[in-house]
Amino acid sequence: MAATLRPADHGENRMLLSLLAAAVASSTNVDCATAVPAFMASYAADLQAGNRAAIAGRYSAGGAYSLGYEAKSFDSAAAIARRYTGAEWQKPDAFAWQALSVEQLGPGACLATGGFRWTQGAGSMDFAYTAVLRAEPAGLRILLEHENPLPKK
Repeated sequence: MAATLRPADHGENRMLLSLLAAAVASSTNVDCATAVPAFMASYAADLQAGNRAAIAGRYSAGGAYSLGYEAKSFDSAAAIARRYTGAEWQKPDAFAWQALSVEQLGPGACLATGGFRWTQGAGSMDFAYTAVLRAEPAGLRILLEHENPLPKK
């Protein structure tokens, strides 16, 4: 029998649901159909250029959730900045979003789903991608990001 995960059973999930509810209930209006494609295009340009400060600045000022690769984590803005300014992160040689779809979650929240291709050296890898973006004073910012490598075809 599969266990049912209920948000009330886990403080971490309550926090995630609370953050997402706050993003959806935001009083800041954003037109996701216009704003998200522009955000993602400039995000791709920053990744390809290796603009570490700009990449770190794309995340919510209050921090963001990260899923994929490892267990779910909530990272502060400072921790996210360290991730992108540290020696471990390397810019791609090429980067391209694939089949992105955009949904309006609320007046100030957007959902982006699809994928991307990350090319480094002679190899490339395709990933599934999901992001919840929230309108903040500085513009759209990533509140939750999920990346998973796709199996080679």
